[in-house]
Formats: sequence, structure tokens, C-alpha cells
Amino acid sequence: MSQVPLFPILYSFQILTLIIMLLILILLIHVYLNKKTLIHVSFIILFILALSSERFTFLDHFAIVGALEVSYGANFGFVAALLLSSIVAFFKEKLITSKNELMISEKKYKNALNK
Repeated sequence: MSQVPLFPILYSFQILTLIIMLLILILLIHVYLNKKTLIHVSFIILFILALSSERFTFLDHFAIVGALEVSYGANFGFVAALLLSSIVAFFKEKLITSKNELMISEKKYKNALNK
């Protein structure tokens, strides 16, 4: 029995993944241009890092010299950016709650002065 290599199937899956990821990146840029928030910029940066991580991992299968090291670096950068974005989201949540509490206390203070 001869075995059929799976490389063409895997390569076509990688190309399909690349096309889908590029479409998602275009949509993220479109959303950023409409909303212009810092969160959307961080989404785009994270997505570009994920795209580069996935591409360098794919290039490693072709036995390109140095692709393995660059793949490890891209994976490390992507994971570090994910951790950093979670920390930033946590502090942004705290900042929003403290801002809301400050606005409530200012309203109470102004109401107390008007009485």
C-alpha cells in the first residue's frame, strides 16, 4: 500500500488560512478607520503579530535556514503582546471605573453645594 503525502493538503490549508487572515486584517483596518480607538489599533498589532508568527512557522516546514529561530521570535513576540494587552485591558477597566466614581462624587458634591 502506498501512502499519499499530506503536504499538498497542508499547504492548501495554510494558503486558505493566509487568505482568511488577510481578509480579517482588512476588516480590522476598516473598523479602525471608522472608530479610531486605541483598542482597535492594538487588535491590528496583535493580528499582524499573529500573522507573522503563523507565516514564519509555515516557512519553517520548507527547511529555510533561520526560519526556525525567527519563528520562535515571532511566537515569543505574539505571546508577549497578548500578555501586555491583557494587562492594558485590566488597567483601562480600572481607569473607567475610577472615572465613573469620580463623576458620581462630583455630582453629589455639586448637589450638596446647591442645597
